[in-house]
Amino acid sequence: MSYIRLIGFFSVFLMTGLVGARADCVAHFQRPWGQAQVVTDSLGPDCARAVLVLTIRDKGGNAIWTSTHRTADLMTFQNLPKLNGKSMEAELRQWVAPDRRMRSSANLPDWPEKASDGSLPPGAEFPFRVMEGLDRGSYLALRKAQLPILCFVSGCRSSSRSVISSSVTSIA
Repeated sequence: MSYIRLIGFFSVFLMTGLVGARADCVAHFQRPWGQAQVVTDSLGPDCARAVLVLTIRDKGGNAIWTSTHRTADLMTFQNLPKLNGKSMEAELRQWVAPDRRMRSSANLPDWPEKASDGSLPPGAEFPFRVMEGLDRGSYLALRKAQLPILCFVSGCRSSSRSVISSSVTSIA
């Protein structure tokens, strides 16, 4: 187990109050993503109260992006039958499975000139929102580059899409 991963698990123990307690929802899944790896881990006293850690690692195993989520906050984990560590691995696999509709950044919605706030399409009930700080020109360049894309549920009514650069040093 790498030093970085050990520190990550210790942080999750502190966040979930598991220091000195039994953890019954320990699961791990990883898959390739472009030149990187998508790594998911769950840890909790049970899967209803687990914390999920989503990490993108470069070719050298260095974490270049990470995000933590409580299963209680994610739509896809709320109505599942009682999970354990073994069944949670299958759920983690599904959570970060490739999205057939979003194979690359070329599949992201267009950003018309009149949609200056980054809500695509403008006026939609559940619009796609561009990451704060990303301007229209950079966004259109990402679409043109046809980079690998990762889609995952990130809330009760939301999902996230991450695009990795060809140099695998940053996430947009």
